[in-house]
Amino acid sequence: MPEGPYTPPPNPGRFVVQSMLALRGALLKVLDTITPPELTVFEHTVAVMRTQMVHVAAKLKLADQLENGPLSASELAQRTGANADALERMMRALTQIGVFRRERDGRFANNRVSRVLRKDALGGPAFPEYFGSSYHAHAWAELEHTVMTGKSAFDRVHGVSFWDYCEKHPEHGHVFGEAMSRLTELDAPGVASASVFRDVKKVCDVAGGSGMLLSEILAQHPHLSGLLFDQPARIEEARARLRQRNVLSRCEFASGDFFEAVPSGADAYLLKDILHDWDDARSLTILKNCRRAMSPKQRLLIVELLVTEQPPYPMVHLIDMEVMTVCSEGRQRTEEQFRALLDASGFHLHKVHPLPGLSTLVEAAAT
Repeated sequence: MPEGPYTPPPNPGRFVVQSMLALRGALLKVLDTITPPELTVFEHTVAVMRTQMVHVAAKLKLADQLENGPLSASELAQRTGANADALERMMRALTQIGVFRRERDGRFANNRVSRVLRKDALGGPAFPEYFGSSYHAHAWAELEHTVMTGKSAFDRVHGVSFWDYCEKHPEHGHVFGEAMSRLTELDAPGVASASVFRDVKKVCDVAGGSGMLLSEILAQHPHLSGLLFDQPARIEEARARLRQRNVLSRCEFASGDFFEAVPSGADAYLLKDILHDWDDARSLTILKNCRRAMSPKQRLLIVELLVTEQPPYPMVHLIDMEVMTVCSEGRQRTEEQFRALLDASGFHLHKVHPLPGLSTLVEAAAT
C-alpha cells in the first residue's frame, strides 16, 4: 500500500463516464464498418498477445523504470534481468498498440497509457498481473468446457475452486486481492457519496477486504461507525488502511465465513462485488445469512454492475464471462434477477441508485 496521505481519485459523474464510453463504442463501431471483417476477427483472435505483453510489462515494472526518463532496451534489460533483444521486440510491439512511446533515438519512454502501470498509479499493475497470469490464462484456455457445461473452467483445470487455489497459493491470492482493491479504489468515492448512508448509523462491509471502501464511506460520513467482516489476514491489512485514513477509531472488526454466518450489530449491510462471484444457490446462502443478522427494515446495500439491454461499455458482459469461467459459476445480474434473489432471502428491493461511473447500488430492506 503506498505511503503518505491518501488522496481520493476524481469522481466524474455517471453521465460523463457513460457518455464518454458510449462515444468510444460508437467510434469503434464506425471503424468496424470500414474494416475488412477478416481483419477484425484476426485482431480479436490475437488479443491474447496484448494481454500477455502488458502482463509482462507490469511484472517487470517497466513503467516504474521509465518514470525518470527514457531508457534503451539494453538499459531496461540490465535493470530487469531480461533478454535485451526479446525485450526490445516486445517494447516495439507495445508502442505500436499505444502502450509506451519510442523516442527518435530508439529509447523507450512512458506515455499516458503506460503510466497507469506504475505501482503508485490509480489502477496500477495488479490487474494485468492477475489477468495475464498463467493460472488464469489456463482456465480461459478451457472456456469451451464452461460454455458446454456451465461449470467453472478454473475448477476443471486446477482441480480446486479459485478461492481454494488462492488460499493454497497466497502469493497469487495477494495479487488478486490487490487487483480488487484497486478496482474498489476507482469506485469508492462514488459509492460513498450515495445518499443512503446519510440515514445509517453503523454499516457492516461484508467481505470488506483491505478496507478501501469502508474507509472512504467513514471518511465521507463522520456520523457513521463501521464493522469490517472478512478473513483474519485481510483484517490486518484493513486495519492499517483505516488507520491511514484516520477512521480506525470508528471501526470494529469480525472474522469469519459468510457461508456460515454474518455478524449482527449493524443497521446496514454492504456487499460490493461479492454476489457476482457465486451462483444463485450460494448467493442465496450469503443473503440469508445477512438477513439472520438483521432486524426488519434494516438495509442491505448491493453494489454491482447491472446487466442491461444496452450497456455503454462491454465491461459488464466481459466480467460476466470472467466470473462464469473462473469463479464459482458466478454471474452479473439484471435488476429482476436481483429482485428474485432478494425476495427469496427475506428482503424487498426498495430502490436502485445509479452511481458515478458504471456501478449501481441496489438498496433492499429486510422484511
